Amino acid sequence: MEDTSQILKLLSDDTVVTRPSDGLLKKQCRSNITVSVTAISGPRTGLSFQLEPHTGITLGRAPDANIQVVDTGISRNHISMHFDGSSVIVEDLNSANGTYINGTKLTGKIEIKNGDQISIGVSTVLKFSLNNQLDTEYKDYVEEQLSKDVLTKAYNRKAFAHFLNSAFIAAKRDFSSVCLFMIDVDNFKTINDTYGHQVGDKILKHIADKLIQTVRSADIVCRYGGDEFAIVCPNISSLRGLQLAEQVRNKVEAMRFTVGNDKINTTLSIGVSNFPDNDIQCVSQFIAYADKAMYKAKRKGRNQIGLISDDNN
Repeated sequence: MEDTSQILKLLSDDTVVTRPSDGLLKKQCRSNITVSVTAISGPRTGLSFQLEPHTGITLGRAPDANIQVVDTGISRNHISMHFDGSSVIVEDLNSANGTYINGTKLTGKIEIKNGDQISIGVSTVLKFSLNNQLDTEYKDYVEEQLSKDVLTKAYNRKAFAHFLNSAFIAAKRDFSSVCLFMIDVDNFKTINDTYGHQVGDKILKHIADKLIQTVRSADIVCRYGGDEFAIVCPNISSLRGLQLAEQVRNKVEAMRFTVGNDKINTTLSIGVSNFPDNDIQCVSQFIAYADKAMYKAKRKGRNQIGLISDDNN
């Protein structure tokens, strides 16, 4: 069989993909110092936030907090941090349960040092770090490798679980809404069997790119496994969620690939569940409803959107 890895082309979108490490290795070492805060325990473990010079940020449960952390015991606006370019000042914002720096309760303001640990809420511990620019870029690269799918660069299944759980908790707490799309690429096994896994992998990569381009910046695109994707859409109504799912379906249906003399088009079956409309009680039920809706779309002929009705049939 002819080597198709070099001749697969996306007719409507010439996308050049480079590895994150390419840019990293080409950068020259710089002496710029950056400051960051990394969650080392609690709901957002592993996530890191960089502080820009001459700016202030707030951390708390409030949706408009610069760093939102959903943790029992954290106030809506719990602490503030200000980086003046040479030092970082932390201030407790009259939180209900207090802030602790290396185990000592914070009163007023304090300048924090490299390696200091900030404890808030029940389980959240933040570590303050000073880094040069190359350190920061390398840490960002490592974080991406741990949270992103290697092939598609969408978030992986572990990250999906974190994002969906956080969005669901926030929606229940704030009386807002969240939608979940479970997506299956129609007849993908046939593409793999006919043209080989290299072609299949490239098509998956382009589909993931299209999903990321189509959804809102607040939405999270994840590779759930194989040819399945999931999209978490916080703060969106059920109607707007359905409209967005239809946009996603249309964009992918319009994609065309060519392998040799053959042209391939791809379609999606999308299952949508939403909170609070579907009376969802937990995250596992959220996923089960969207999954069931997706299979309903496949049974009805594929290339369409499935919904869970009020009676869940």
